[in-house]
This record gives sequence, structure tokens and C-alpha cells, in this order.
Amino acid sequence: MLTKKKMQQLRNEGYDLDFVSRVKPQGGITFKNNLYVQTGDGYSCCLHVFSLPTDVPQFWLTNLTENLNTITSIHLATANKEKVLRSINLTLSEYKDRMENERTYTSRNDASNEFFSLQDFAAAVTQGGEIIKMMKIRIHISADTIEDLERQKKEIRKQLSSKNYKATTFLFEEKEEWLSLFESSAEQESHFSSRDGLAVPATAIGGGYPFNHQYLIDDYGGYVGTTASNGAFIYNPFHITDTRTSFSGIGVGLSGSGKSTLLKMMEEYLFGANNIVRGIEKNKDWYKLIHSQNGKIIDMSGKNGVINIMEVLGTRTDITGKHLDELGSYMQHKSKFMTTSRFLNPVFEPVDILMFGGIFDAFYVEIGMLEKDYMKKREGIKITGLPSNQYPTVEEFRDFYKQIILEPEYRSGTEQKKRALESFGLVLDAMVNEYGAFYNGHTTFKNFENEDVLFFDIDSISGLSPEVFHSQLFTILNLNWNQAMKNGRKMKNLLDNKEITAKEVRYFMFFLDECQNILNKNNPFAVEYIVDFLKEMRKFSAGTFLMTQSPQELLPEGNSGLYSDKVKQVFELCNTKMFLRMDESVVGRLKNVLGSGYKDSDYATMQGLKKGQVLFSFGAGETYKVNVDPTEEQLIRFAGGH
Repeated sequence: MLTKKKMQQLRNEGYDLDFVSRVKPQGGITFKNNLYVQTGDGYSCCLHVFSLPTDVPQFWLTNLTENLNTITSIHLATANKEKVLRSINLTLSEYKDRMENERTYTSRNDASNEFFSLQDFAAAVTQGGEIIKMMKIRIHISADTIEDLERQKKEIRKQLSSKNYKATTFLFEEKEEWLSLFESSAEQESHFSSRDGLAVPATAIGGGYPFNHQYLIDDYGGYVGTTASNGAFIYNPFHITDTRTSFSGIGVGLSGSGKSTLLKMMEEYLFGANNIVRGIEKNKDWYKLIHSQNGKIIDMSGKNGVINIMEVLGTRTDITGKHLDELGSYMQHKSKFMTTSRFLNPVFEPVDILMFGGIFDAFYVEIGMLEKDYMKKREGIKITGLPSNQYPTVEEFRDFYKQIILEPEYRSGTEQKKRALESFGLVLDAMVNEYGAFYNGHTTFKNFENEDVLFFDIDSISGLSPEVFHSQLFTILNLNWNQAMKNGRKMKNLLDNKEITAKEVRYFMFFLDECQNILNKNNPFAVEYIVDFLKEMRKFSAGTFLMTQSPQELLPEGNSGLYSDKVKQVFELCNTKMFLRMDESVVGRLKNVLGSGYKDSDYATMQGLKKGQVLFSFGAGETYKVNVDPTEEQLIRFAGGH
């Protein structure tokens, strides 16, 4: 206990006793034990490194500084050159004697190796200007109990020993070791038990830099995990650099390697950053996560509602992005309906589609949603944003169609024209009857275009006829394309007019997990659609992220021609590539798809990845090996895909 006189003396000497009181061990501290220091809330000890490996790798100090729940202190002082050389000479003499007099060949050989190694070192000091530093390395360990302290000390010693480092606790020196945290090398020399440090060349110390690590910290990014050197990996897919110039990515990895977990972490970050998220869901993997975000999932089989194919959605805007283009939206609506019809009957000719389009226009004129010469009265059109029950259904259009084709204009003409009219009628019948759950009815989803998170479930329709599946898939892709363009134009205008900052831009991201279900040789139009999306969406602040189990799924052996070229374009246009654990058997196919942009060492790294590890590649040699690090709470939300 300090006396008042002593306290005043310390204050006069410049000590801030209030500060000392705040930072001191609050429960007190004692150094009575010869193996550890005891405080009011636990125990600590010091491992003093007394021997280093003969050959150390780059960044070797990380082996000493990256032990969990420890503090590593490193003190350096310049060695006395003459003293070092005397020590070297004595050691060289010893090795020389052992080279000649050791009994076994291996012992003489070891002494010879040590002799020539030390001789080179001596030459570096005397002739090469090498500077020797005296190095004291201490690893301070703390724990709540003595048992935990001993266990941790044992584990660290074992780990260091496996790498040829030697460390121990010096008996009766724990007080001096603890005080070394607050003392310089010169101050430590005054202790009775002070010993010389380890003589280490300055170049070796420089090469051992313990704070070197690869990291990625994007502005406004989301945490994904840590790099192989324990650097943070904070990723924003919309961050632009010299090597990252677009916003899309594709990932490849075996089932169970962590593809879905990675995508869901990215989706959750983008949702939290107030971006627009869209995606396609097939195996119910995303339901729990989407519902936790109050998002919406539309089952394209019509089980939980229907999107009326006759409802005109506001898909086009003017150049400012603020005002809907009513005429443009209607023309896009008509084009979408006609494309859907062509999916259901691919033999329709372009001239047939023009004829059907005229009848389509006549129907909207008949029900009063368009004026007869609407193309000349653009400003008077108001056909989007009406209550869903005010729009017609396919059944109403079918009934109108069957009446109008009885008129002389359509009854006369070639046999080909009559067959086309009949075929279109059959398509409308199918939309009303066989596939009425998909097409016929008023939209039951309120303002689904304004949802922050919206996914489309295709599981129930993936087993239907290719024509129906393709038409529904086209509807999904078309909706997402239009929403991305609409949002992009709006953001660009706001940014150009300085109404928002770059930080406030609201981006659009489309997720396609297990994309081989969509992008395959049976759906060439979808591959082409995605290629066009990848080409155009950067200018609209949008991107897409795809995941698949293997390039073999997208591009089977023997495929060539236009489809093969389009799949390769998908890989080329995705700026970000993510490689998870994969089998050696697919690496050859991956090389064929990726071309010459990767080295053999990159492919070797891919094959050595474990579950939860991913190799991010941004091109131009910029790669990061990342340990994906979801929280337990995230894994619960992500249930259903790993």
C-alpha cells in the first residue's frame, strides 16, 4: 500500500496515478509461484523461445504470433559485431573438429553441413554487410484456471516443436517475463536473470514479417470469411476495381462443398444492404431464408397463386427512369405473350405472329384498354398499374379470338393462314384448360414487382412438357430482365442528377443456384438469354450469380457448336469465378472451358480445397483462397442447402 507521501512523490515525477488505477489488474497480482503469475481473475505464464529452425520460411514469425488467446512480444537489439564473430569462430572450430573426428558418417556429414552454412553466414556478416540482431521472443498465455493454462501451454509447445521451434517457461523468472511487456530491451538488461537473445540476421527478420496477410476489404462489403493467411475477406460484388469491371459471377463445386451456403451469405448481405434480390428456386433450399426476410416465393405451378399473363406490367420507363412508358410497356407485354405462344407451338412463322399480334391489339381495343389508333395517341395511354381484377384473362381473350376469326377477313385466305389461326386457337385452349393454373386467372400476388426479395419456384413445373417449362422459364427471365432495366435506369438518372450518392445506389442481383437445371442443352434459349443479360446488365447496376456442381453439367463431353460457345461465354462474362472442392476428373473439362487463364498450380489448389473453402478469382492473377465462415445463426437460417 502506497503512503500519501509516496503517491505525491510519484505525481511530482509525472505519473498519472488515476490512469494506472484504471489499467492495473483490478483484483491484484502476485508473482509468488515460480511457474505462473496469478491475478484476481485468472492465471498467466510466459513461453520464452530459445531456439529457432535452421532454415525458416517466409513469414516465419506468424508461427509465433498467431496462437489464439496469446500476446507475443518481440524485442530487438543490434548485436555487437565483434562478439558475434568471436562466437562464430568458436562454433566453426567445433564443427571442424566434429567433421574430422565424429565416429559415424552421418554425424560427420551433419557437422560438415553446419560448418559450411555457418561459414556462408560469417561471410555475409564480414563481407556482405549483413546486420545481426539479438531477438527475444516471448509468448504470453492467459487462462481462467491453472488446468486451462497448462493445457494451452502444452498445445502451443507441441505445435511449435513440430516446426522446430523450441520454447520453455523459465523457473523463478515469471515476474521479469511479465514486466518485459512494458520494458525496452535496454531496460531488460538490468535484470539479474537477463540473458542474451537469439542472434538472427536482419534479412531473416524482415522475411519473417508476421503481419503480412492477404485480405479483401471492399467498400460497403459483407463478411464472407478469412483468407488462407487469416486476412479478412469482406466482399461486395458491386465494387469496381481495375480487375473487377462487372457484377456477375459463377461458381463450380461438388455437391456438399458449400456452394449454397456461400450464395446465401451473399444474398443475405445484399438484402441487408437494401438491394433488390431475385432468384430461381428448385429444391426448397431457399424457403426458410427468404421467409426470414419477409420475401416472397412464387410457385410457377400456380399452387400459391397466379401471375395473369394478360396483365400489362410497367416494364418500361422513360429515359429518366422516373416515369412509366405506357406504350413501351404494352409493346413489351404483347411481345412476351407472343413469345410464350411460340414456346407452346414452335412452328409459328414470323408472319403468323404479326397476324396474331393484330388480333391481340384488337382485343385490348375491344375491352376499352386501348384506343383504336393508340400508336398515334401515346400520351393518352394508361394501361399499367390498374387493379388486377380489371385486366382480362386468357379465357376472355380466347373467347374473343374464336369470334373474330369467324369474320370474313380471317375466313378467307390461304390454307397456311387458316392452319395458323387454328393452331393459335389450340394454344389458347391449352392455356385455358390444360395449363389454366399457370396462365388463366387474375394475378393473386399484390405488387410483387415491388418486393425486395422475390424467388420463383420451378420444382413443380420442371417435369412438365418442354414447351410449357420453357414458356414459364421465359416468363421468369423476362420479368427479371425488365425489373433490372427499370431499376437501373432509375438509379442512373438519380445518380446523374446528384439526387443520390454512389453509396445509395440500389443494385439488382439475380441468383441461380444449381444453374445446370436451367442452363443446359435442352434450354438453349435460356443460355442465350443469360449471355445477353450478362452483357447488358452492368450498365443497369445489375448482375447475376450462378452455381453448378461441375462444368460437365453445363457442357457435357462431345458438345460443340453454338450451344458450346454460349456456355463458354457465360464463364467469360462472369468477372468473378468461385471454385469450390471438385473432383480431379472434372479438372480437364474445366480447363477446356476456362482456356489458358489459369496455371497448373491454380488447378492443383482447386483439387486440394476442403468443404467450406473457396478460391475466388477476379482475373489478372488476382485470387483469394477463402475459408467461408457463416455463423451458427446463419446456418440455421440457411437450412436446406450447404
